[in-house]
Amino acid sequence: MEGDSESHLLLFNYSDKPRVFGVGISNGAILWDKKYTLAPNETREISFNELIQDKVPDGKGLILSPERQSGVVNWMVPDSGEGTGRLMVTSRPRVLARNFSCGQFIEPCGAYVYAASGLTVGSLDDVIWVVPQFCDFFSPSQCVGGNDVSNGSANYNWSVGASSVVRFAAPSDQYVASPQLYGVGAGSGYGNVTVTAGSCQVNGGGGYPVAPTITSISPSTILVGASNVNVTISGSGFGSSPVVNLPAGVSSSGQTASDSSIAITLSVAYSGTVGNASISVTANGQPSNQFPVVLDGPYQMVVVSDFTIHCGGCATTVDRSVTYQIRNFSGTNAGQTGICEVPTLTGWSCTQSMAGVSFQACTSPFITPSNGQFTDSWSLSSDIYTPVGCGTNITDNWDWFYHSPLQTLGVLTGYIHTNAISIDGVVSPSKLPVGTIMPF
Repeated sequence: MEGDSESHLLLFNYSDKPRVFGVGISNGAILWDKKYTLAPNETREISFNELIQDKVPDGKGLILSPERQSGVVNWMVPDSGEGTGRLMVTSRPRVLARNFSCGQFIEPCGAYVYAASGLTVGSLDDVIWVVPQFCDFFSPSQCVGGNDVSNGSANYNWSVGASSVVRFAAPSDQYVASPQLYGVGAGSGYGNVTVTAGSCQVNGGGGYPVAPTITSISPSTILVGASNVNVTISGSGFGSSPVVNLPAGVSSSGQTASDSSIAITLSVAYSGTVGNASISVTANGQPSNQFPVVLDGPYQMVVVSDFTIHCGGCATTVDRSVTYQIRNFSGTNAGQTGICEVPTLTGWSCTQSMAGVSFQACTSPFITPSNGQFTDSWSLSSDIYTPVGCGTNITDNWDWFYHSPLQTLGVLTGYIHTNAISIDGVVSPSKLPVGTIMPF
C-alpha cells in the first residue's frame, strides 16, 4: 500500500454451503489473523487500507498499525473447487491493476483431539475439542506428506459414544471444532470427529469423564460414637448402585439409591477423627465432588469461671479453682462425657517432701453433667511447705476418655506454689478471662 497503491483481497465461495476462509497478514510473524464465513456463492472484498483506517480487530482483538504499508497476506480456502482468492493491487492515479493468486492447496493432514475433565451430570461444557493439522500441497487430494502450515479452514462432524453419558447441547454443536456437551449420566464418554476440507478427511477421537454431583448432605454433622444415623445425600448422576466414599472411622449400612438421592445409615466409631471431613460418591467409575461434613464430638475446654482462695484449713496457702465447659468441635455443649487428666510434675522446690497429688485418673474417668462443666482445683493444700513461694511446675493434659486413642481437650501448663498459682501464664489472683479456649 506504499505511495498511491491500494490492496484488496477478493474471496469467492463457489459452494452451495457456507464456507470458512482464513486470512492472515504477516511480516515474518503473524500480525493479524481472522476467519471469514462466506455464504453460498458469495464474493467478499476485503480492503487492507480500510482494515488499517477503521482499526478492524482480528480474531484475537489485534489491529494493524497505521504505519504498516507492506507485508505478506495468506488466505486459506476450503477447496480448489469450492473457493478461491485473489489479491488485487491497484493505483487509481496510474490506472493500474495487478492481481495475484496462489497455486498451493491447504488440506487437513492430521487431527489432535483433546479432552478435559470437568463435565458433571446436568451441566454444559466444552470438554472436548479438535485442533486440525494443516499442510500445503501442490496438487489436491494429497492428504499426507506436505509441509505444516499454521491454519486453514475445515468442516467438522462429531459423534459421541455412550449416549447414556453425554449428548450434544444442540444439534448444530456437532459441526464445530469444540462442541458443547451435556452430561446425561455419570460414566466415561467418548467423542469421534471427522475433519473435512476439500478432498481430504482426517479422523480423531478422545475420551472424557462425566462425574456425579453432590449438592447437599443431611444431616451434615454426625457425632463421633453415634450409631445408625439416617443420612440423605442429594445430587445428580448417582444411578442405582453408587459407592459412597466415607471418612475413616465411618461405616455404612442399609443403602438405597436413585439418580438424585442416596439414603444411607451411618455409624461413627470412637476412633473417628473429630473435625472437618468429606463424603464423595463414585458412580460408573467416576468420583463426585468432595462434600464437606463434620464429625462432631468433645473438642475443647472453655473457661467458665476462675477463683483463687485459701485452701481448706489453710491460713496462707492458696487454692485456685477453674471451671471449664467441654464443647464439641461445632461449638455446642458436649453434655455428659467422660474426661480424665494426665498431670506431669517437675521442679519441686520445697524443703518438705511432696505429698501425693489428687487427680482424675483415666482408670476412673469423670462424667460431666448435662451442662458439660467440671472444676479443676490446683493447690498444695497445706501450710506446712516452706520456704514461702516454693512448689512445683505442672503440665496437665485433660483428655476425652471415650475416644480411641485418648483425644486431648486441653493442655494446662504453669506452676503450683504456696502463694501463687499460674495457669498458661495467668498468675493468681489474676483470672483467665471467661470464654478463653485452652490450648491443646
